[in-house]
Amino acid sequence: MHKIKLIIIAIGINACINIYSMHATERIPNDVMKIIQSSNTNKEELLRVLDYFKDDSEKFKAACFLIKNMYGKYYYDSNKIQDFYKTVTEFINNTPNKNNKICQKFYDDCIDSYNYILDGCDKIYDLDNIKADYLISEINTAFESWKNSWSHHISFSLFCEYVLPYRIGEEPLSNWRSKYHTLYSKVANNLQGMQDNKFHKLGLYNELCKNIPLSLYIPKQPVIDFSLEMLPDLFMGSCKSIAYLNVAQLRALGIPATVDYIPQWANRSMGHSWGVIFMNDSTSIPFGRGEQLGIHFNARPERKIPKVFRETFKNNEYMSEITDESDEFIPELFKNRNIIDVTNVYTSTSNVEVNLFAKNSVRSRKWIFLCVFDNEDWVPIWFGKNENGKVIFSNVGRGVAYLPVIYDKDGQYISASNPFIISNNGIVKEIVANINETQDVLLKRKYNYTPRVDLAHKQIIGGSFYLSNNINFEDSLFVGSIQDYGINAYCSLPIDNKRLFKYVKYCSSLDNMSQTAELFFYDNKGELINIINTHSFKNDTKGQENAMFDGNVLTSCNMSRITGKWIIVEFEKETAVSEIRVIPSTDGNFIEKDDKYELYYWDDGWRLLLEKVADDYGYLEIEQIPLGGLFLLHDVTKGTEERIFTIEDGDQIWW
Repeated sequence: MHKIKLIIIAIGINACINIYSMHATERIPNDVMKIIQSSNTNKEELLRVLDYFKDDSEKFKAACFLIKNMYGKYYYDSNKIQDFYKTVTEFINNTPNKNNKICQKFYDDCIDSYNYILDGCDKIYDLDNIKADYLISEINTAFESWKNSWSHHISFSLFCEYVLPYRIGEEPLSNWRSKYHTLYSKVANNLQGMQDNKFHKLGLYNELCKNIPLSLYIPKQPVIDFSLEMLPDLFMGSCKSIAYLNVAQLRALGIPATVDYIPQWANRSMGHSWGVIFMNDSTSIPFGRGEQLGIHFNARPERKIPKVFRETFKNNEYMSEITDESDEFIPELFKNRNIIDVTNVYTSTSNVEVNLFAKNSVRSRKWIFLCVFDNEDWVPIWFGKNENGKVIFSNVGRGVAYLPVIYDKDGQYISASNPFIISNNGIVKEIVANINETQDVLLKRKYNYTPRVDLAHKQIIGGSFYLSNNINFEDSLFVGSIQDYGINAYCSLPIDNKRLFKYVKYCSSLDNMSQTAELFFYDNKGELINIINTHSFKNDTKGQENAMFDGNVLTSCNMSRITGKWIIVEFEKETAVSEIRVIPSTDGNFIEKDDKYELYYWDDGWRLLLEKVADDYGYLEIEQIPLGGLFLLHDVTKGTEERIFTIEDGDQIWW
């Protein structure tokens, strides 16, 4: 009898569930229902959300949008990941006097101790785990923010894509909207005056930017995404974390925003992420931490953009075919359906058709990938489909060197064609080394001349030198001042003088800091003069002038901080000075005396052309290198930065 009752109860429960399901699904679009049916364990939670909003057409459509595009959304989880989050939270809560130095050391140590954090972790998929109550709350809160005075003009489609989503990337789910409302609603409410127009969002953005709680931190290795709820408390974050925080701030207040990113710069290491605010459906403005709207790339004019992606919640059908690929190795970047290509929003672009190598290993591949160089290796930034030995790479940035590749089953790249350059005016030029025709060149650097190095060179201009046999310089000889000398490693001051002197006074410019890395003094035989001491006014340099004589070009002395802005160098004995060399503060990428260098050229892979030890600062004389090639100069002795270059009219052209 008891067993019969249990059976009757079970039948009744199933009947209720079936009736509920029928009522909930009668208005659900087929594509949304298909996604719900693909859930392994969570169908009833998703149906409950739709049933909850069945009498509100807009919210019902919004819920359908989220569920339809929920496929593939996930976050990572493991005991190690949970310990990592716990360690960071305890540091935040138990460190009352945080500063950049303390936080950077903590994050460096923490990231090192949790190395390979994704090994053995699980992907927790939203479709199988998200709860109805959470999704209902997110939708209701998003709609409340959308109806405020600065957001009500936003279209429903823009709202769904860039305000409504409960996540931005692969971060763990959290009740972030509630926290952000508590943190920023006062700022928002203070701006709700008599006006009622779309420009309120600009004023709100500017107010939020006054107190961004994150300082920029560049981790030594990739870091797992923090929950949006944690971001305001971290104190420091990567450009990606900062962008996520900015976007979450705006979305929580009903302003459409998202993250755009460059997976890899074309002419330097790393990539970059930043926020984008939408004025309307067709106008977006990039922004960064604490910046005025629209100036984000003003400070980076020298950086070349090969490809820019925009993070979306909506699944991009263009990416679906390559994302679902199972027969060929696909780089992780292209396994993300939730990106769209917006490169032409930021830079001039071209569509490039490339003829592939004739070998079967290349022609048999469906997918061909386009790479740029990241200082160490080739990194994929886009893809195209092999069409009878040709491939078109769409919408790629100009002024960039590219290499088409395929990948073997282990993820190792193999060149699929010769590298090529797209000039700034869109002309495509294939790069092929001609080993039968050669040229002699003077190589000056292994890495391009950057704005920081240029500024250091300019800051040293105007520094002047005097010779004397009296430490008080009562009787002295002015021998010259530092002038502009382009990208040379050092400034040389030749001295036409046969008199013997014991002391040299180096005076900084009145206008510049004269930040100096090294000073060299040569006698009339061209030999280095021995220095036994340095002096400054009241000996107030605290030893920083020693950086100019330590043989390390990466240490320097800021002359503007020395009392009186001068130092005196004392020789071992009275000597005739014939030349003074000054190396300004530098990145160490010029040719350095006694360092060993390797020169490579590209020929279906990097080929070693020669090895040579530099016999002086600033120049490496190379004879008979192939014409028209792509080159890489490696300092075997030290350093990590190096870039690819071509030779044009005897000069290194960096890519």
